[in-house]
Amino acid sequence: MNELENFPNDLHKKNKHVKITTTVVNICLRLNQMKTTDEMILKNLGCLKLSKYEAKVYLCLLRTGRSYGNEVSKLSGVPGPKVYETLSKLVEKGLAYPIESSPIMYQPLPLEEFIESKQKEITGVTTFLRINRENIETVETQQLFWQLNGKEALLQKAKDLIRKSKDCIMVSLWQDEATELSNDLEIAHLRGVNILSVQYGETECTVGQVFKHIMVPSVHKRHGSEMFLLVDSVEGMFMYFEASTGWTGYHTSSLGLVRVIENYLRHDIYLNRVIQENYELMKKQYGENFNGLLDL
Repeated sequence: MNELENFPNDLHKKNKHVKITTTVVNICLRLNQMKTTDEMILKNLGCLKLSKYEAKVYLCLLRTGRSYGNEVSKLSGVPGPKVYETLSKLVEKGLAYPIESSPIMYQPLPLEEFIESKQKEITGVTTFLRINRENIETVETQQLFWQLNGKEALLQKAKDLIRKSKDCIMVSLWQDEATELSNDLEIAHLRGVNILSVQYGETECTVGQVFKHIMVPSVHKRHGSEMFLLVDSVEGMFMYFEASTGWTGYHTSSLGLVRVIENYLRHDIYLNRVIQENYELMKKQYGENFNGLLDL
């Protein structure tokens, strides 16, 4: 990123001497500030092949230690007619054990044992796939382009890209998306990744180098909800919202499209920096809302 060398020294500064212990402590403190909700727990249990009811019942058993079926129904919210069916399924999966009593009680497989079994299962699957990669992937895929729909899926893709970043992240985004991604951006910054962001509206993420986008009426019309993200100059994505279609976005590793995203973000930084540093002069030249500059 040679063009950035012309910026003031503070633009390309990053702390490359963060001690490992400090990094770990900061990350842990940040993560501890995130409130864990039952919804988050159930969602993650669902990722481990538990149905909605199975996750609720297993979580209930983990919290009570052991319970009767009717107690599980009351505490978990699983309907009575379904709770015993669900308990039977958990017993089949080895996640619950019946205790001889009248009526029968159930106790859970300890969470740590469940996690270990899943780790072994996943490791076995991924090892098999890697060993047999040549028989599975016969053609190397390069420079791909994917369409994604739905805000949750798009933000998850953005988080995945940020988490595997190694060198530099450039991003242009609004307040809501900045709030969603701020934790992952901060953790990446603590790893030594250089963060450059252009932010619309209130600044929700202060990590790295932040550039404020000018806020005039035409900005909302032209760029409302848009987000651009570039990671290590090798992958990028773009997302936006339309009332008729909802959230839509694109993720790419195409070198040509990645270059377009990078150049767009660079020039957005250049333009907004020039405007912010010469605001009164620019306003006098182009008008209160910069129509003389923006209306082509």
